[in-house]
Amino acid sequence: MMLAWQGNPRQDLLAGVDRKQLFIIDIDHDRVPRDDRQKDFQGAPFLLGGIWAFGGRTTLGTNTRNDTERLQRMARRNANMVGTAVFAEGMDTNPFAFDLFTEMAWREQPLDLPQWTADYAQRRYGALDAHAAAAWKTLLATAYDIRVDKVVFNSERDAAQESLFDAQPGLDVNRASHWSPEAMRYPAGEFRHALTELLQVAPALREGDTYRYDLVDVARQTLANESRALLPQIKAAFEGRDRPRFDALTRRWLHLMDLQDELLASNRFFLLGRWLAPVPNWASTPGEQARLEYDARSILTTWGDRKASEGAELHDYGNKDWAGLTRDYYRRRWQRYFAALDEQLRTGMPAKPIDWFAFGDAWNHGRQHYATEPQGDSWSIAMRIEKTLQAADGSR
Repeated sequence: MMLAWQGNPRQDLLAGVDRKQLFIIDIDHDRVPRDDRQKDFQGAPFLLGGIWAFGGRTTLGTNTRNDTERLQRMARRNANMVGTAVFAEGMDTNPFAFDLFTEMAWREQPLDLPQWTADYAQRRYGALDAHAAAAWKTLLATAYDIRVDKVVFNSERDAAQESLFDAQPGLDVNRASHWSPEAMRYPAGEFRHALTELLQVAPALREGDTYRYDLVDVARQTLANESRALLPQIKAAFEGRDRPRFDALTRRWLHLMDLQDELLASNRFFLLGRWLAPVPNWASTPGEQARLEYDARSILTTWGDRKASEGAELHDYGNKDWAGLTRDYYRRRWQRYFAALDEQLRTGMPAKPIDWFAFGDAWNHGRQHYATEPQGDSWSIAMRIEKTLQAADGSR
């Protein structure tokens, strides 16, 4: 078995092996279409795969055309395509994308995606609901309508933008991980309508796990999108030496992060504690446990040692909006950074550089305990988020 990724397998290698005994999983097709895999793979059988959620990131969105149009086109043009593959770096995000992709493997005719999406909302929540249908219509037109030609960005990924709350602090940061979009992939204001509609879904449907997951995910993404509107305002206040405005905006930033962590804590699928809880049972010695716990934490933050984290720009590759991680890692980074900038405004002396790798490595070696059970009511918290954002709109 071989993976097709960034020029591999090479033509000279393929020419030198019995291709009937070879099996290729094609995971390199998202950004640059490579449609003639009969030629590229010299007839070797392959599965059309792909990578969603690089690093298991929680960002909501995907390019649905890869599922609804390209998959069928590839099957028609390539006699050596023998199936599909779900080949993900994280399988606990974007359930809509997985549902759609796996069903498309069984379809030969063009899909009415708006109708399929409306049916998806009905079966996902258990009944027909006008507000649920409206929410998913909005999601389909925004986060699930990502196209490379919609915005220019420096990335090899056909993926959604990340939250700047998760980024290593800086006034000019535009992404959390190095290989990700630098800008919004859809209008944030339009996306917010999905949250408004989900909050109005009939009370009888609000107790389902699928509704609760989607509500938290959409509210979480709404807050993440707000970070991209707020950071340029913070930068302008700092560069204008407007300390009162800088203070107000940075307090708002940290408040939104507090709201996000509270929201995430209300759903079991967004708990850092559930990621860390199994680790002690994998170890046979205290030393092994310490190493495994470090690995489980560092893969979320620094992605290893300083050489990998900074030298290879792998820090925050696996960034995630999870309760506990948001509160104790991302928020504390931004709080420390804003405090340094505020001190610069107060004294006129340049802020001292912060060793972000050392900051992250200290957390990686920490032994904090994180909850494994949710707390709080997701709907009530999401409603507070909606009102908070509406109030901010009115004050602008």
